[in-house]
Amino acid sequence: MSYVAFFDLDETLIAENSGKVFWEYCLKHKVYSPVDMGFIALALVKFLTGLDETEEFIRNWARCFKGWQVDRMQLITGELFDERIRYLIRPHAEQEIRRHREMGARTVILSASTRFVCEP
Repeated sequence: MSYVAFFDLDETLIAENSGKVFWEYCLKHKVYSPVDMGFIALALVKFLTGLDETEEFIRNWARCFKGWQVDRMQLITGELFDERIRYLIRPHAEQEIRRHREMGARTVILSASTRFVCEP
């Protein structure tokens, strides 16, 4: 039987929100400049107070990555996976993915997270 099995990443395959985990990693490793930190903080306040929708917050956050090389993002998210996300994968999720693959399914992560976080 050939079919597609879709899985959500945040709080389904992994036990936390990957955006929050990414944010914490970036703070810990000082990935953002002070200007970026201020810009993100303002965007977060606007989002939390209801002045901006989720999409606008994500657009504002994404502006901090403008000009980054793909290699830099891959390095950071690879380290993030090894340091945090690997340990957040729910054991039952791994079993479910394996079960679907053994049944001939193509497995897909359907997530608002970037491919840089989903691929590892």
